[in-house]
Amino acid sequence: MGVFISASGVIDCSKDALHAALAEVAAGKGGTFVAPASEAPESEKASICSLGDRHFVLYPKFFMEWDETSAALSSALGRPVFSLHIHDSDLWMFNLFVQGKDVARFNPRPDYWGDVSDEDRARWAGDAAEVARHIPGLAAGSIEKYLVPWGEDDEASQKAYSGDEYPTGDEWQLIDFMRAVGLKYPDEGSPGIPVAFRLAPMAAPKRPWW
Repeated sequence: MGVFISASGVIDCSKDALHAALAEVAAGKGGTFVAPASEAPESEKASICSLGDRHFVLYPKFFMEWDETSAALSSALGRPVFSLHIHDSDLWMFNLFVQGKDVARFNPRPDYWGDVSDEDRARWAGDAAEVARHIPGLAAGSIEKYLVPWGEDDEASQKAYSGDEYPTGDEWQLIDFMRAVGLKYPDEGSPGIPVAFRLAPMAAPKRPWW
């Protein structure tokens, strides 16, 4: 199995507000949120990496409810929240929730799970202007080159922007996109806060590939 990452990117809120919202969302699903909790089992351990008022919440491995949790956080906080995902090293994707509503989304391979209609393909094409409209200080031109469909030959494609680490066609291009919107992936030496929480299983998401 390749890389599988589920996460939320929370915009324009304090750490205390984020922790309170995570606790509220977890409790609403029959689970718990505890921070910090460094002794938690790996199956429940998550991390939060904060840069000012922007926070990257990396969920435990195999956590499947990143969209639902991101939408719930957006509703609870009244702030924009990205739902971020790398699927089996084959692609990265996002949904952007504002006030709990899905306002923008991107998947470079919308037919990855099967045939899709032209309408669905357009729905996943990404809208840089719409994203920028909801993220303070973000210019659409700083992310629009990430929002392009991938072809079969994109493994050796060029980088979207000169300062990027990863090229188009690489699932880790997510890191470059995150940097552009003010989010940081937790790594060695980063200000990530160890947290642990548990969420009870939710109803299966209404997606054609699940």
